[in-house]
Amino acid sequence: FVWPPGTGTTIHDHSSWGAYCCAIGSVLEERYERLDAGSRPDRARLRKAWQLSWSGEDGASTVMPGDKGIHRVGNPGEGTAISVHLYGPQIGEVDGRDYDPGRDYVCDRREGTK
Repeated sequence: FVWPPGTGTTIHDHSSWGAYCCAIGSVLEERYERLDAGSRPDRARLRKAWQLSWSGEDGASTVMPGDKGIHRVGNPGEGTAISVHLYGPQIGEVDGRDYDPGRDYVCDRREGTK
C-alpha cells in the first residue's frame, strides 16, 4: 500500500489472518479491543489497547481474524510510506467489519467495498 502523508484506514478487522511490514517510511498502527460481548451484530464498544509506529527495521505486524485483530493503520508523517501486506484466504462472503466507535457501530464489509 502507498500511504501519502495524512492518510489511513478506518477502524476495521479482517475475516482471515494477515501480516504487514513497512518497506519505506513508517506507519502508525492502533489496535483496539472489544468491551462488549458481541451479542448484537450491529453494535461494538471499543477501547484503544495500544499504538505502535512500524518502520522497516521493526519487522512485521500480524493480525488475527475478527475481534482479535481490530485495528487501523495510517501515515501521520510528512513523507510517503509504503507497506507490504499479506492476507490469508477470505472466509465466506464477508471480508471483515468496519467499526465506528463514536456511535458504537459495526457493519460487515463485503469484497469490493470499502
